[in-house]
Amino acid sequence: MKRINKSAGVVVIILLLSLAIVLALWYRSNNKTFETQTFFAMDTAVTIKAIGADLNECKELLQNLNGELDAYKKGSTLYNLNRNGKGESEIIAELISKFDNTEHKSVDAASGKLIELWHDAAEQGRIPSDGEIESALSTINSDNISVIGNEITLSNGACLNFGCCAKGYACDKLKEYFERCGAECAIASHGSSSLFYGKKPDGSRFTTAITNPFEPSSTVLKVETGECFISTSGAYERFFEIDGKKYGHIYDLDTGYPVDTDLSSVTVICDSGIASDILSTEIFIGGTAGLQNRLNDESYSVIAIDENRNIYVSQGIVNDVTLTDNSFNLIKTEE
Repeated sequence: MKRINKSAGVVVIILLLSLAIVLALWYRSNNKTFETQTFFAMDTAVTIKAIGADLNECKELLQNLNGELDAYKKGSTLYNLNRNGKGESEIIAELISKFDNTEHKSVDAASGKLIELWHDAAEQGRIPSDGEIESALSTINSDNISVIGNEITLSNGACLNFGCCAKGYACDKLKEYFERCGAECAIASHGSSSLFYGKKPDGSRFTTAITNPFEPSSTVLKVETGECFISTSGAYERFFEIDGKKYGHIYDLDTGYPVDTDLSSVTVICDSGIASDILSTEIFIGGTAGLQNRLNDESYSVIAIDENRNIYVSQGIVNDVTLTDNSFNLIKTEE
């Protein structure tokens, strides 16, 4: 009988164990799955899918932002700031500075008094008086906002509201977190704003379905993208009705009334969450009159749907769009 070399046997066992570990790691890396969590934050349902991130930390991050930026929640930083005229917040100071460094004219963080006026009137089932609207409009002035460090002071009745950018800003903060923790891939759907981060394990592109503004339970098209932020603005989900007329939640800062536009929805795709959010609102307010210049802007991409079911798409993404509802007409954009 041959004698077994114990040392050789040990080496074989170690090699087999090493091979098993390598195979296990290979299998795990090639069969990655998303972890998913859905919760409510910032007045909307949020769904986050990620590989390599702690979703509980994502939830905490968004809930903390909600505690800062909710204009209607008693005890929030913004609620207290608007009523006391003074407050301290790094987040609010940062958001104010982002508005100060842009040329957006049709949206304003200082429009809180006007938004609150219409919010309260909707709950009372009435239209605000001309006097109330004029009074609210008079508070929308950058001179009424003072920021020193993280200390904010509001004067002359000014109030802040970040509804036009809060969800996009939250997506920016999520991306910062995913970068810090080394996440491989993440998809964050935050109501009207979404973040697509990293690369999917199978190498495929991200796909987004655009809602039908006339029948919000269905979609009109899908668009494929790489890593990006996407925001959509429209008045088809948030509105109130008096005497058969619908009043949306996006306001014309010249008239003080809900905006009168021939666009039904606007989607913007770009590399900044807050920019996508603000731009989609601004383009929606501007209507089709100024749409061509927007479609030709190379710093972001636009998908706009008008009241006649026409869809306008930026040239740079036209080949990434697939129409899913033939009752809509896809308009070719001029180069």
